[in-house]
Amino acid sequence: MKNFIKLSKFIIVCALTFQLAGCLTVIKKVDKVLTFRNYELYESNVECSMFDSNDNVRISFTQGKLDVRVADNNQWLQFGRETGSTFFPLKKISITEFNKDIEPFKAFIRWANKTYQEREETKLSINELPYGYIVVNETNTLEPLLIFGGKADLFYPPKLMALNKENVLRILVTSYSIKNNINTGSD
Repeated sequence: MKNFIKLSKFIIVCALTFQLAGCLTVIKKVDKVLTFRNYELYESNVECSMFDSNDNVRISFTQGKLDVRVADNNQWLQFGRETGSTFFPLKKISITEFNKDIEPFKAFIRWANKTYQEREETKLSINELPYGYIVVNETNTLEPLLIFGGKADLFYPPKLMALNKENVLRILVTSYSIKNNINTGSD
């Protein structure tokens, strides 16, 4: 009889847990509708750092991870960093214009694979391209960095984020993975 009672309690706890999980799914759906969100948000393995453009150095070597937004209709994806109430995005990567939209990241990798001297000589030509990002060689480490960011609001200076070569490669790998999952119909 004691085993039956223990089994009954276990079954009840499991049933309540599954119902609660269903409630959380409903709550997430309601929140998504009320906030007019047309994407799913996931954490990626891409790490970014805050960047000080005055000294041309990273303020910290790992500030946090970039989130990746994937459109509900699977038409685009976008990496970015949430800082408080502000989202600092990289440009959207369209699935239909995928090769064109990931070109800035590929251009950075090609530039980052050059020697320091070659990078210094060619960084202005990369920064003049209409990608919306800049490339720099960090002052202290001479490491190549891709810089992005934006203005949070009227009262604060722009915040800049830095990605090193390893993390730009992670963006490329994650982007291809998401694109392949979309094309094959996987989740």
